[in-house]
Amino acid sequence: MRKLKTTSQVFFCAFVAALPFQIKTLVLTQGFYSGGFFNPYLSYFLYVGDIFLIMSLLFFGLYLILEKQKVGKIINIDTSLLIIVGMFLGAYIFSVLGAADKVNSLFYGLRFFEFFIVFLMISGRIFKLRTVLYVFMASLSIVTLIGVLQYVLQHSVGLNFLGEPLISASTLGVAKVAFFDREVLRIYGTFPHPNLFGGYLVFGIFFAIYYWSKQKQLFT
Repeated sequence: MRKLKTTSQVFFCAFVAALPFQIKTLVLTQGFYSGGFFNPYLSYFLYVGDIFLIMSLLFFGLYLILEKQKVGKIINIDTSLLIIVGMFLGAYIFSVLGAADKVNSLFYGLRFFEFFIVFLMISGRIFKLRTVLYVFMASLSIVTLIGVLQYVLQHSVGLNFLGEPLISASTLGVAKVAFFDREVLRIYGTFPHPNLFGGYLVFGIFFAIYYWSKQKQLFT
């Protein structure tokens, strides 16, 4: 039965590795513009990482059932922190009632619920944190290398199968920054916008610093 938990960890690590890669399919959209374009902020996508997380939860659930384990005995989380995160999730669910577009808000609420599940699995130390951290850093290194190549080449690397957008310094509507007498492409990595890429890098750096500084307590 331990193989079920190991399989669950493999899928969870695959989920972590797939986080920066925008491999997705459109599930729901609230309509198209006259030019044929749609608003991504009013659309919902299913990412390959979502599938990996669902598979991880399924195998972990089977492990709990067949081993007759109780979740409370496996997941060890500080109660006060759990209450804070639970209140945050509850506040979002309550805010859906006052949303102008309840369907779209409900779908995006699933992302907050997904965050809550991931929080439980990481904070509860269900899996080996060292392995999860190494997978995260390897994935972060790959997307960082893609960003560096985009800056050097000033256009896409050609990894659209990983979700890399089609961009170049000469393309209209692409984020650029003025540098003396020319415009320099802002790097996207595999994200739809440079700001998202930058936010992910900042999160990754602080995440790595924190866990490596606490590795003696967390990785035992």
